[in-house]
Amino acid sequence: MSVKETCLICFEDTPIARMFSIGTSHQKYCLSCMKLHVEVNLQSGIVAQCPHKDCKCEVNIKTCKKNLSPKLADVMINRIKESSIPATEKVYCAFLRCSALMSKKEVLQHTKSSFAIVGGRKCMKCHQLFCINCKVPWHYDMN
Repeated sequence: MSVKETCLICFEDTPIARMFSIGTSHQKYCLSCMKLHVEVNLQSGIVAQCPHKDCKCEVNIKTCKKNLSPKLADVMINRIKESSIPATEKVYCAFLRCSALMSKKEVLQHTKSSFAIVGGRKCMKCHQLFCINCKVPWHYDMN
């Protein structure tokens, strides 16, 4: 007989091996409830927090990734990155097929050339050049 705990979301008794905990001092929730909790939050454009009332702890990608689809895990990683970069520091690649999120500091370090002085930047993901001032693909024939 396996040891079970009660999920505080669905109130089902679930084997401990199928339970999820945000941290050592937190309550445990069944994997299906936590997966749904994370998915709903990600679809709403936010990083999932602990479902316990008044807890502000974010769900850790390392503990959650194995229970999410690869696509949702990527969305979660991007949401965490978005929330970690201040709005004034966010830069998106100007190429629609890429649209990678970067901070101004990291994209400047990635560019590393005199080209960066005139506003040219190199995307960290697709490596194409864009103008950080105009937010468009690099315009060689314009200043």
